[in-house]
Amino acid sequence: MPEVIASVHMALRGLTVSMPEAPNSAEFATPAQIDRSITPDALVSFLDDRPNKALKRHLAGHSLDAGEYRKRFGLPDDYPLVAPSYAALRSTGIAPVWILLANAYAQVA
Repeated sequence: MPEVIASVHMALRGLTVSMPEAPNSAEFATPAQIDRSITPDALVSFLDDRPNKALKRHLAGHSLDAGEYRKRFGLPDDYPLVAPSYAALRSTGIAPVWILLANAYAQVA
């Protein structure tokens, strides 16, 4: 048994971990693509072309943070992570209807 363990250990030590490739210029977004990705109601993700009100949770699902996302696609530092209309709604302090309903349900239960 010790020989098997030693053999497996040596085999695993021989494996190399491949480093992720540096982003190539093909992944960088053009200024036109950046402009089109920002709509009033959603931000279109460069990862899967899906609209999102906020990118933070979407990026976490892809193991990225905001800085890595911006760097990977060559986005400016001021690229928004929240859709403009959603940011305006949040800044007014008005809660979306589903939050109000959830709070009302919690008080009844």
